[in-house]
Parts: sequence; C-alpha cells; structure tokens
Amino acid sequence: MKKNRILAVVAATLLCMPAASTTFAEDHQHTWDQGVWTWRSNTSAYVTLTCTEDGAKQLSAGKITVSQQPATCTEPGKTIYTASTLFDGKTYTDSREVVTSQATGHNWKVSGWTWSDDNSRATVTVTCQNNTSEVRTLNAEVRSDVVEEPTCVDEGKTTYTATAKDPETGKSYVTFKNVTTPVNPDGHAFEAGTGTWKWNEDHSKAQYIATCLLCGKEVPFNATLTQTVTKEPTCTEEGEANFKATAILDAADPEDTTVQDETTGAIKALGHDWQQPTFTWNADKTKATATFVCARDKSHTKVVDAVVTSKVTKEPTASTTGEKVLTATVTLDGKTYSENQTLSLDKAAKSSSFSNKQASKATHVDTGINTLTGVYASVAAISAGLFVTLRKSKK
Repeated sequence: MKKNRILAVVAATLLCMPAASTTFAEDHQHTWDQGVWTWRSNTSAYVTLTCTEDGAKQLSAGKITVSQQPATCTEPGKTIYTASTLFDGKTYTDSREVVTSQATGHNWKVSGWTWSDDNSRATVTVTCQNNTSEVRTLNAEVRSDVVEEPTCVDEGKTTYTATAKDPETGKSYVTFKNVTTPVNPDGHAFEAGTGTWKWNEDHSKAQYIATCLLCGKEVPFNATLTQTVTKEPTCTEEGEANFKATAILDAADPEDTTVQDETTGAIKALGHDWQQPTFTWNADKTKATATFVCARDKSHTKVVDAVVTSKVTKEPTASTTGEKVLTATVTLDGKTYSENQTLSLDKAAKSSSFSNKQASKATHVDTGINTLTGVYASVAAISAGLFVTLRKSKK
C-alpha cells in the first residue's frame, strides 16, 4: 500500500515537470529559436527552446510578474501575467492575459453646440464622462420656424431647432435658438423727393434722409459720390469741385426710387511736402540754419534756425589732437532733421613741474596769512567786548 502511494506521487511529479531535456553534442555552438511557452497555470510556465541543428531544451520560468490593466470604455479590465527566464545570456519572455472585468462602455454627454453665422448649420460636441479625452462631433439638421415676421416698425423672431443623431448609440441631441430678426427696411414705403440731404463738412459723405409713409420713421440712405474737380488745390490754397450724390431707396425699383443731389465745395489744400533740408553753418560752427524746399512747388522754401549741440568724442593729449562733434537739429511739421560737423581739437599744453610747485607754495603762504589775519581779528573783537563789559560794571 505504501509502495503504491510512493509510485503515485512520483508519477504525478513527472507529469507536472517539463519533459526530459535532450542530450546535445558539445562539438558545435547551439543556435536557439525564440522558444515556445507552455503555461500550466497563471503562476507556472516553462519554455521549450529548439536548436536549429539538433534537439530541444525545456526551461521553467525563472520569474512571473503580475500587472493590472483597468477596464476602459472599449477595453475590458485584465490581469497580465509575464513569465521570463534567462538562458545562455538571453532572456525569454511570454505573457498571458486574463479578463477580470467587462468594458465600461461610453457615457456620452453634450459639452457644447456650435452654430454657423447664419444659423443654417450646427454641430454638437459630446464628451465621454468615463474618459474625457474621448470627444466626438456630430452634424445636426437645422429647421427654422418664423415666429413673428419683421415689419417696417417691429423686429421679428425666428426659432432654429438643431437635431443631431448619434449613429453609434442611436441617441438624439436637440437644442433651440431664438433669433431676433431686424426691422425689415423693405417694409417701409418712401416717396422720392420728399426727403432731405445731409452732407458732411468736406463733402466726402452724403446721406438721403427719407421718411416712411407708413410709420413716419426717418431712414438714412448712404449715397454713392462722384467728384469733378473744377480748380486744382495747391500747397497753400484750396481747390474747388462739383460733388454729385446718388441714393437708391428701393433696390427692386431703382428707376422710380433713385434720388440725386449736387453741390459745389472746397477741396482741402495739399500742404507742403518738405524735402531733406540743406544745412548752412557760420564760420566758427556755433550757429546753423536749415533750408527746406517743397517738392510740390520749389519756389516754396522755409529757413529754420537750428539748435547746435557739441560733444567731445576724443580728448586731446600732449601728443595727439582731440575731436569734437557738433550737431545741428531742427524740427518742422513734427519731423526732426539733423546734421553733424566734426572739428579737430588742438593738442593739450605741457605743464611745468617747477611752476606747479611754486603755485602750490604761494597758495600755502597765502592761506597762512589769511589764517593769521583771521585770528588777529577774532582776538581784537573779543578784547573790545571785554572792555565794554568792564566799563559797564564800573558804572
């Protein structure tokens, strides 16, 4: 009985173990394939390596790691088992996946609507609440319903309805948009010739102010302008022109609703177009003037006094000359012009050490005399004060 139990245990052990390794010749270098893995369970596996020339070899997994992959909207949750073993300097690996939970599925929610400028088209953006990186845009069908027609007095109202259907889920998304339509200018009734014209000061714009025969509202119409010059302007004198304005009150009936007006007015003087000036300097370079000539009329000139500034750019020494830059600057009509003149500075005079010492000595003596004189004056003043005080005391 005991012997049979031992034989059963040995047999079971042999069944669980990899097949016996083949004996290989040692007279060549083995070239192993990628191996074929066999999993006994999630925590037990072995790999069978086959030499390209002879035999095969089975190796148990040296290590099995476990990782988790959570479920997503489209992918189920998984546990991933990875087996690996090292043989002959190379690592062999294999993985198996076990599904642990089902995919969560999408949970779409509207995150925004987008309308075209004329409200004829719309799209809806939906975002998955389980994974906000999942975003889709769906085209919608738009229907417009006029709630109130605009008149020449009152605004109208139109309701736009957008409906988008998700082809994946079959779900529909709906939104509404109410739009106020402007007063319909075509609803007015005008009679040509009953309105008034309004020009701006320089005749560059004109409007015809018409009054609606139905509601009494004044409506401005911008006119198209043409200009005929009768006197050309100059730099200093205005010109003259004939201005003609044309306005159409009803584009559907321009023949009977076209109004025109003409007026004569001044054209603004062109103003001077001053060119780069010519600078004129006096002999010692302390003053300068700038003469300007107008490009439109060369007989128009202007002379402007310049402000002259100087800057020493190189100090002179006993052996080299220096350099000074003079800059003349003028401003005309808000624009500044300038010109530079460079002057040479004479070498610096050499100083005498004997003279400097004598001057220093003289200053020292003079200071001493002044100091003694001050002392004598102070003593005299104090003495006079004491004399007066004693004299008063005796009295």
